[in-house]
Amino acid sequence: MVQSDNRTVISYLRNQGGTRSIVLLEATREVLKLADSLDVTLHAFYLPDRYNIIADCLSCGNGLPDWHLKGNVVKKIFKKWGTLQVEFFATSQSKFVPAYASIEAIIFSRGWHYNLTQGFPLSPLIPRVLRYLNKSSGTFLVVVPRWEAVIWRNDLKRRALGAPSQIRNLKVSDRSVCQSPIFTSGRSARRLAE
Repeated sequence: MVQSDNRTVISYLRNQGGTRSIVLLEATREVLKLADSLDVTLHAFYLPDRYNIIADCLSCGNGLPDWHLKGNVVKKIFKKWGTLQVEFFATSQSKFVPAYASIEAIIFSRGWHYNLTQGFPLSPLIPRVLRYLNKSSGTFLVVVPRWEAVIWRNDLKRRALGAPSQIRNLKVSDRSVCQSPIFTSGRSARRLAE
């Protein structure tokens, strides 16, 4: 499967070429030749910018975004559920507890067995986080955007023990990179979702 936020690229791959760009036609031919030599069938899908964060950051030469909630929102979470034992997908600049992990390889390298954990993964990592919860124990608060048409939404709803805990009146100043309303969700005793 090929996903791109460039509609022209998707069109060229789906149509096995095009007539408007010789350069793109040649690039498409090379991709299709490689796929054929590897006996791979390509399926091209358009992926809107807001779901394509990792590729966008890497193609522009930027580091990955550090999605995190601001202190006033985290205080509300701590008040409701208690202090986190560990925080996933945090950095030394964005962490709110001493124990945190920011590198994907570390986060997914060992089991998650904590009393209370929170994570604010980049949207492309959410399905992997949900799969990883299957072999974990404890209470997990997973902060995710409230997007309607995403592949992981039904899985999140199925795992829920209750209604989502939406952070109301969330202003742009209350979050770092995320531009959508969010809700928290996790697995186990306090798992919440829509």
